[in-house]
Amino acid sequence: MDLTPKTPLSTTTSSFDTKTKKISKKLKKSDIEPKKSSVKPTKKKRIAWSSSEDEQLLHLYSVYGPKWARIAKEMKDRKGKQVRDRYLNVLVENIKKDPWTEEEDRVILFMLERYGPLWCRIAETLKGRTEMQVKNRYNLHLKKKHGIISPSDGVNSQITGLIR
Repeated sequence: MDLTPKTPLSTTTSSFDTKTKKISKKLKKSDIEPKKSSVKPTKKKRIAWSSSEDEQLLHLYSVYGPKWARIAKEMKDRKGKQVRDRYLNVLVENIKKDPWTEEEDRVILFMLERYGPLWCRIAETLKGRTEMQVKNRYNLHLKKKHGIISPSDGVNSQITGLIR
């Protein structure tokens, strides 16, 4: 008794196969994938830092050091990154809050040409200025003042003309 089919299985097509092929051609990707929820997650409202929170942050930093996640656990409604940024950009004693000088602006432009937007490295050359201060100074004032659009739009040639 011969049990081998007379025609290979791959060449036989049933009416079911042809129907599913027709249906799958008509379906769109959006019909197959589940629809995304139109409800957007609610953002928490920003809460300004109070002087009591600043005092608490300074105290916890003196206890734990720069363990931002640990400090954030002790503080209500604050994340580690928020705690770190507040401490490093506002509460550190040696932060310079004087108006910016032309010399500082020239240093920012020169260092930006040399290293690109490595704000930490640029801030190291400016005593008392944080990386956030330097980045904000460049983005909010120097770009407009010198007509710089973006680093890919010829910053180097524009900066070189200013420095020399």
